[in-house]
Amino acid sequence: MTPILYKADETEFTNNGLGKITGIIQRSAIVQNTLNGAYTFDFELAKNSRFYNVVKEEMIVKVKPDSVRDYDLFMITDIDKDSTSGYVKVSCSHISVILNNYMAQNQIPIDGFNAQYILNQIKSATNTPSQFSLTTDIDEQFTGTNVIFESNTNVNEMVIGSTNSIAKVTGTYVLKDKFNMNLTKANDFKTIVLRKGKNISNISVKRSLNGLVTAIIPYYKPKEGENKEPIYGSKIKSPLYSKYQHEYLKAVDFSSAVEGGKDFSTEANNYFNDNPGIDKPAYDVEINTFEYRSLRKQKFELADFAKIYDPDFDINVQLRIYEMQFDPINESATVIKAGTQATSVFHNLDKKIDNVSGDVSDVKDDVNETNKNVDDLKASDKDKQQLMDELKKNVNDTRDNMLGYINGSGRDVIRFLPNRENPTDIVASETGGNYGMRWNSKGIYYDGKGTVAIDNRGNVYADNFVGQNITGVHIRGGEISGVTISGDTDISMGTGSHRTSITDYGISTNNMTVHQIDGIRAMNIESGYIMINGAKLTGDSSGRLYMGGLRILNESDLK
Repeated sequence: MTPILYKADETEFTNNGLGKITGIIQRSAIVQNTLNGAYTFDFELAKNSRFYNVVKEEMIVKVKPDSVRDYDLFMITDIDKDSTSGYVKVSCSHISVILNNYMAQNQIPIDGFNAQYILNQIKSATNTPSQFSLTTDIDEQFTGTNVIFESNTNVNEMVIGSTNSIAKVTGTYVLKDKFNMNLTKANDFKTIVLRKGKNISNISVKRSLNGLVTAIIPYYKPKEGENKEPIYGSKIKSPLYSKYQHEYLKAVDFSSAVEGGKDFSTEANNYFNDNPGIDKPAYDVEINTFEYRSLRKQKFELADFAKIYDPDFDINVQLRIYEMQFDPINESATVIKAGTQATSVFHNLDKKIDNVSGDVSDVKDDVNETNKNVDDLKASDKDKQQLMDELKKNVNDTRDNMLGYINGSGRDVIRFLPNRENPTDIVASETGGNYGMRWNSKGIYYDGKGTVAIDNRGNVYADNFVGQNITGVHIRGGEISGVTISGDTDISMGTGSHRTSITDYGISTNNMTVHQIDGIRAMNIESGYIMINGAKLTGDSSGRLYMGGLRILNESDLK
């Protein structure tokens, strides 16, 4: 997208305004977005650009800010002309910078109110212009913050400031989009995959024990008027506790989770499940990407997640993206920063992220009737279609068989535990038999002739999985077979530099790249010569070509 320039008083942004900004110096245009921070856009204009003397402070630039949104708006704040270099550097801030000029006329308390009410109070108390909106997807009330916004505090300071802003004290993110600022927990995230040798050209990794917690002392702090001493629970250790030489202990207040110091052992025991990753070293990763090609098909923005693989750094982690540099003209991210810096304060937002890892130690060769032996697959479309039709039939037959099996009614007795009035579990089992089903708030589990389990952390296990479509970011297995295997970018085998890739332009290994071979039945390259059907071709430093030791006539020999 070519950035478009508008007058300072423009409100529509549906036309081309003053025009598409031509003459931008190559690769100087960069949008930099920081989670709960500044959004900026900088570019440089050549002296021969017709916009060289047109750009002025307060003018607005429309530009694509990331791979997801069509455009965002930035206001020109600085213009720096340099006679030596002969270009002008233009610096812009997100259009929301205007809200620095709108200040509260009265105090605004946070405690005891929900997010949308607070945002409405901010907008009302500051007389924020009508085109700006403050929205949220958060429903619950905020308690225990004890924060009051003082008068003469501007909108940006109250919403997104570094100290005592609503984002800071409530552990939430603010995502900017044109005239809107949205307060969110960013639960509907996406995940991109970044892999060394594929779309990572350079990587910087920082590990830190800061913030690491391997054990907690839970306690209840009495509220005013209760006249009680603090109540402490037993120490609770992380599942990774024994992996560290030292103990990293933290006292955790569960006063907001229970009333009157009642039993809070359940909340305390779930602490490490509710705060995944807190018992692991913190990561902060900066990545330079292979520009303008490798990430174009992956749509992502701030607060999304990056799954990062790099065997040289022994890194295989999933981290939230908190900063990004984006080239809007070539429509590609060039620098991505991800890590626990985005979640060190807001770690409670990542409760839905359960990094399930582990090698597949035993992948069975047969999955009921759905597996098809495709060792003798032929290349013709007819054979592939026939195999595909057979595979679909097997899947549909298995589905119908399963539905008929289930609809044939069960034979096990269903029980409500511990009692029918206040059950926490539903169990179905045959007395003395080996079959069993359990269903509770943590998930569903069945163990009989096969095992199936679904838990509330997002994990699904089945001995045999049958279905029409499987979509995922990363699929691991011992053996993958099928009619066709395809990839949008490439199909790679191996790791690191020892890799063979099949792409749309050819086949590449660490020692060879083949992008076109037409009409050649066989080729053997060895020790500096080429063998074609027994004829040995060699050459010398002067450009002469020999076949079987005899010189072949060149064009110059015929002149």
